[in-house]
Amino acid sequence: MTAKIADLIEFNLLRMALWGLIPFCASEVRPALWMRSSKRAKNQLAPVWKLRGDLREDVSGIPMPDFGSGRRKTTLDTGTFAKPPTRIVSEIFQKASARHAWGMLLYHLIKEKQPKTVLELGTNLGVSGAYIVQAMQENRDRHKRLITLEGNPSLSERAEKHLAALCGEVDVKVITGMFMDTLPTVLSKWGPFDMVFLDGHHERNATLRYFDLISPHLESGAWVVFDDLEPWSPTVRGAFRDIRSRYPKAKTADLVKLGVLIWP
Repeated sequence: MTAKIADLIEFNLLRMALWGLIPFCASEVRPALWMRSSKRAKNQLAPVWKLRGDLREDVSGIPMPDFGSGRRKTTLDTGTFAKPPTRIVSEIFQKASARHAWGMLLYHLIKEKQPKTVLELGTNLGVSGAYIVQAMQENRDRHKRLITLEGNPSLSERAEKHLAALCGEVDVKVITGMFMDTLPTVLSKWGPFDMVFLDGHHERNATLRYFDLISPHLESGAWVVFDDLEPWSPTVRGAFRDIRSRYPKAKTADLVKLGVLIWP
């Protein structure tokens, strides 16, 4: 079975699972959960498929500075935890980039919302950004922009090239640096935002800090999408639960791995 066929099978399984969640989600989000694909959408996603294929075969190495979050490997002789200093691009893609099924869900959420200004925390190799950019092409507004933040300069450089090849009429800014260093400037310079995708530094307290910084720069009705809400990984799910309790008037959709909050 090829990787593309496996991705398509996973996509169809996810789509069927989401249909069961539609009655329990905010009405604004429901149309996206059908994930209907048109011929136009298939044409838009062809470059994303190519990017995925290229990254799957890329055996070049990328330096991986340790910013204190994310996956670690155990050093058995010391008992400590450390990230490898270098990782292969194909390994990063397989372990950290958006899987096609979830990229498609993000794509359909963007298409449904039709945001003018999207903020993403956690660019990585630009795979999620590729789905976002292709979905934003549907927005007829002439001034549409994706601002995406990445801490690793090597990943940021790669992602910038990948997204530049796809961006079309979307203005894409890849910002390099630690989130707490770059986020305040990004918010003041390019806000307010009508869609945010939180996909970096997957820790409860960090997620709460970033949301507290971002929330004053949200348009009324903005969608905030939280990644990594898996029930067996309670860190981001706990933050999502805390934020929902703080803002009871905000509508939400719990999509198992992704959570959507509609800013009141």
